[in-house]
Amino acid sequence: MSLQPTAPLPPLACNYLLVIHVPVIVDAQGRRWIERLWAVDLARHTDYIRHLTVACPFERATEAPEDAVPADEHGFAFVKIAYRQRSLLALFDAPLAAWQLWRLVGRSDFVHSLYGQWWPLDTPYLTNLIARLRGKCLMVNVEASPWRIAHGERASPLRRWQARAVEALNRWTISLADIAFFTHEGYLRDLMPRHAERGHVVHASWIDEAIVQSDAAAQARWQQRARDAAPLRLVFAGRLQEDKGIHVLLDALHRLRSEGRTRVQVSIIGAGDLEGVCREQAAMSDERVQLDVLEPVAYGEPFFTLLRRFDAVLVPSLADEQPRIVYDAYSQALPVLASATPGLKTCVTDGVNGRLFAPADAKALAQTIASAADEPAALQALGLAALATARAMTHQDMHCRRHALIARLLAERGLA
Repeated sequence: MSLQPTAPLPPLACNYLLVIHVPVIVDAQGRRWIERLWAVDLARHTDYIRHLTVACPFERATEAPEDAVPADEHGFAFVKIAYRQRSLLALFDAPLAAWQLWRLVGRSDFVHSLYGQWWPLDTPYLTNLIARLRGKCLMVNVEASPWRIAHGERASPLRRWQARAVEALNRWTISLADIAFFTHEGYLRDLMPRHAERGHVVHASWIDEAIVQSDAAAQARWQQRARDAAPLRLVFAGRLQEDKGIHVLLDALHRLRSEGRTRVQVSIIGAGDLEGVCREQAAMSDERVQLDVLEPVAYGEPFFTLLRRFDAVLVPSLADEQPRIVYDAYSQALPVLASATPGLKTCVTDGVNGRLFAPADAKALAQTIASAADEPAALQALGLAALATARAMTHQDMHCRRHALIARLLAERGLA
């Protein structure tokens, strides 16, 4: 369940500890940097949290990363903690991490943690257990499930055993939480089955209110698209890796090329291990089915300007998480053609703001693309409905829902 506040709430006055794996980068001059998008999200936290401490790993680098901002200009404290994963060094770090967390949690009223991955002494497991032992209010936020086996993944027996073990570990550690946020109902059902009343579905969105296209601009763009009578223009934007469904997309385009009846132009934007495969397939483009690979652009106005060149966004994901690209697309009045995974079904309504097809099914994706090409008027209706969805699902709205739910819990505990 989710809660939408009816009036502005006062900021949280408690000592709020956020334990996260995203690193602070320390350059050769000792200056500290964080990813620009992470800085934006942390700034949203400070809209409603007065006393925020961020515990995270620190990593060394010779210079500041591209697209990074100074870490010390945001009005909250960063604390370095040991945070290794899948390494023998993690075994040696665990006692230090546990001691650091014991002290940090002890000084806090409210602890914001995550899910763990493969390693029983992973920092989130330690954080959640220590918060429970010290009697602190604990929140766990679940936006992804990297330990799970993706649809169509060929997993070894060891990989399957690890996935089951981590699922059990996360189910246990999340059950310790006083409140938990999940990006879709499937996570709530699977990971908090005995304490569902403590769980809340809050979709993940990064779209700023200012970036959402106006109704007039969206109508004008779709009307111009109808006059152009151009081929269907689709875009995939994301990491070029197996669990994003890249091979499913390339197979679907091959099928359309073989059938020879659908005109479509597809652009792939991103980087990753499968970039070479994508470029090889792009070289096979013909007059009807065209594919190109574009260089990534910065998230923000350059990215949204690029999105407006297309008619729909492709999300053939094989994993269970809810990709944020969905709301990015909606903000520009673009429908989404998406695989019907648990994470996507919770934010894409088939026939309303997008189209769903069976996960890992290239034939179904090809049919979905062909149908979209044949019915431009229906695609326009989906796009305009998607824009309406975006207006209620901005980054500000996401944090507003979290604020309301946390404030209610703290009031119940006498910590407001």
